[in-house]
Amino acid sequence: MNEYWLFAICVAAFAAQLVVCFWGRRLWLRLLPTLSLVLTGIVFFALFYLTDGNWAWLLLAVILQNATGAAVVAWVVYGGYRLVKKFLSLSSKNT
Repeated sequence: MNEYWLFAICVAAFAAQLVVCFWGRRLWLRLLPTLSLVLTGIVFFALFYLTDGNWAWLLLAVILQNATGAAVVAWVVYGGYRLVKKFLSLSSKNT
C-alpha cells in the first residue's frame, strides 16, 4: 500500500470516532463525526455531477467515504464493547 496518507486519514477518523463514542454522553454528539463525514461526502458527489464531472470532487468524495467506513468500524467496536459489558454485568447479577 503506497498511499499512506489515505491510511492515515482512515486511522484518524477511526480514532476520533472511537474517542467520541467512549467519552460522549449524548447520542447526537456520538453521531456527529459520522454524520458530518457522510454529509460532506454527499456534497462532494453532488459537486462532481454539478460541475460537469470535475474529478477532484469525486476523489475527495471517495476519500471521505473511506473515512466514513473507518468511523463505522469504530461504531462496531464500540457496540461490541457495550454488548460484552452488558453481558458481563448480567452474568455477574445471576451468579
